[in-house]
Amino acid sequence: MGGIVAKPPRSILRRNEIQEYGKGTSLLDGHIEMLYVIFRVVAKSAVDDGVIDKTEFSHAIGVPLGPFFDRLFQVLDTNGDGVLNFREFVTALAILSVGTFEEKIKLSFSLYDSSRKGFIMREDLRMVVIDFFANLVDAPLLSSEQIDNIVEDTFRQTDKNRDGRIDLQEYRSLMKRHPNFAASFNVDIAYIVAMYTKNGHRKLEKRSRSFHAATELERRDTSASSASS
Repeated sequence: MGGIVAKPPRSILRRNEIQEYGKGTSLLDGHIEMLYVIFRVVAKSAVDDGVIDKTEFSHAIGVPLGPFFDRLFQVLDTNGDGVLNFREFVTALAILSVGTFEEKIKLSFSLYDSSRKGFIMREDLRMVVIDFFANLVDAPLLSSEQIDNIVEDTFRQTDKNRDGRIDLQEYRSLMKRHPNFAASFNVDIAYIVAMYTKNGHRKLEKRSRSFHAATELERRDTSASSASS
């Protein structure tokens, strides 16, 4: 399945590795350990090479292969080698599962900003609209004129300085008016657990409760610390 063949990862992570992989994410140590188990299974679901290719990741998160998925994978594959290593996998799942609203905004903005110049052009938006509707089940077949209308309406609402492009600040304002779009960039880790563990359906509810309860507890602790400081 393409990509550089890597040495299969060890069965467990060392404590310092768990802490290192969790830096900069909202994930707790237990989440990292759970994701590592899942990563090892997903990484050998097609080819046992210690990394996750497009097909394996598509199946893992339940997003079909296609132009939209290709854009997502390209954004998550930060070193550009065509596969996801464990660090990239953790970062991806951290954003897609328990990421903040701001993290999801930046991720979705990156999908539009195909040129990596820090702004969205009309053609960027047009391509994503086409890809988005192509991935919807029973989606209406839009004409070229309808797609152009969506693009123009979006620019009319969002491009406040009328420079013909949408920067991150303008995009952020748009997402705050339409929060459901950013929320659509969400993957339930419990779904992946059910897919890749034995007796997954029985474990699904228990793992899901544990994962989200631990995350909520951490957020409450963080809020309490901020309030007292």
